Amino acid sequence: MIAATFSGLEKRNIHFTTATKIGFSFIMTAIAFGILAFAVKNVGEDVIIRPEVFLVIHFFQAFAEVIVGSLVVAFILSVAPKHIENFSVSLFSVAIALSGIVGAVFSTSIAAEKGQEITQEFVQTVYGDYFGLLTMLAIVMVLVALLSSIAIRKMLAAADAHQPKEQVELTEAES
Repeated sequence: MIAATFSGLEKRNIHFTTATKIGFSFIMTAIAFGILAFAVKNVGEDVIIRPEVFLVIHFFQAFAEVIVGSLVVAFILSVAPKHIENFSVSLFSVAIALSGIVGAVFSTSIAAEKGQEITQEFVQTVYGDYFGLLTMLAIVMVLVALLSSIAIRKMLAAADAHQPKEQVELTEAES
């Protein structure tokens, strides 16, 4: 679906910078965290969130990961020597796994204490505030990515402006 979207846009001569594509993935991440924060902040007294909410969250997060993952793999394949391309992509997979461990460590900061009663107020304040913060950070990263895209576009335009317009043909002098 994502590949079809981007290839369809490229056929229409619409090209996005890598920073813009990263911005798209952060938009998806912000939507996912926003839905989660909204669900947690509005949880009922029974403190239950429907499974469908998590499916929608996973939908947006999975699209974000596919966009970033494909960009990283394309970059690796463009710069890695041919004989270590597969190894390099495997290292990226290991890095993704390690990022999951780092995420698990961060999530311990909001873990409930042993014996803590899970109440509506507890969930709304602890988890709602945490996921609200993650939503805001994702929005900040969208802005950073889009501003980077603008800066990259301006730098490329300036570099093109400084390129010689015509090629000068050099000939060998007769002696």
